[in-house]
Amino acid sequence: METNARGEVPYRPQIVVRRGSVLFLLEAIAEADADAKAEVLTRFLEQHSSELVLLVVAPNAVMERFPPEAYDEMYPEAEIPRVVRRILEQDTRGFVEPFEKGRRA
Repeated sequence: METNARGEVPYRPQIVVRRGSVLFLLEAIAEADADAKAEVLTRFLEQHSSELVLLVVAPNAVMERFPPEAYDEMYPEAEIPRVVRRILEQDTRGFVEPFEKGRRA
């Protein structure tokens, strides 16, 4: 991973989807780079959390140890169709119910 001038790894989302006023960032996490990704995503969410929903898809081994402050919703890699449904079912006018960040879906 490349670092910026401050020695930090900048976050560049793998997939970005806008559904009305809600911006979804989808990140697939491989076991090999889970620790580095957790650090980058945590720093990113500290700065941008209220503006978006960060969806993480990962193998079970990563899900067990990935810190909750590094994502808004986490899904097992076998449940990609569920992730797609989650995005498609989002109300285009924004969040209808209070949205709780940092939870496993």
